[in-house]
Amino acid sequence: MKKTLNKILMDLVNHMNEEKDTNTSKDYYKYDRPKFITRFEQPNDENIYDSDLESLNTMINQIHLFGHIIFTYKDGKDIRNNRIIKEKTK
Repeated sequence: MKKTLNKILMDLVNHMNEEKDTNTSKDYYKYDRPKFITRFEQPNDENIYDSDLESLNTMINQIHLFGHIIFTYKDGKDIRNNRIIKEKTK
């Protein structure tokens, strides 16, 4: 169902406010979100809207923390600054 721009922005702000206290580590946002989505999300996922809000949240936080959205080449280098992005695993 199509949502209004105002609804999307309100949902995004609410989502970001809920997430801001739980994910304080800079490392949490240090990954290529679009690449992650193409690897792990299913085509008929029922949570597409929530996943898209998290993608926007991640990208906005990347701009805030790193000065740009992280996109990587196949070798793991950041397209914007040619540095290797090492994703932390728990």
